[in-house]
Amino acid sequence: MNYSDYRHLAFDLKPNGVLLITLNRPEVLNATNARLHWELTQVWLTVDADPKVRVALVTGAGKAFSAGGDLEMVEANARDPRRLARTVRGPSMSATAGKVVIDGTVDVGGVDMFALRFLQARDPDWVGRPFFARFDAGATWLDQLVPAGAGWPGALT
Repeated sequence: MNYSDYRHLAFDLKPNGVLLITLNRPEVLNATNARLHWELTQVWLTVDADPKVRVALVTGAGKAFSAGGDLEMVEANARDPRRLARTVRGPSMSATAGKVVIDGTVDVGGVDMFALRFLQARDPDWVGRPFFARFDAGATWLDQLVPAGAGWPGALT
């Protein structure tokens, strides 16, 4: 993507290599709808590909940085885990063990599961290796998810 392809992010590259990224939905206190959520997963690929950027700073337009998730999006995601997976692809969770990418959701024996993999990990053998955890719309940290494993209903063994 090019910077001009983003609908809810504005960009200002300073001469010293600082890229100011502005969440640009001030009319709703920069609440994250599905499009903005997706853009936030893609922007780091765009920034990484720009040799002029040395550092990125994220801010919000108007009175607030961000009011969080747009309630319509949050409610729709809670009803349909597959919709959530479409909006959160990309680095989305951090934990002591490393940074995790959500690759989507899968149905295992009638149980909705996140398909995950480590982008960075304290153990290099974990990087890129897929693993699964029970879908939880309220989870914001990896350690809040219940992993699939031996003896767990719907486990992948």
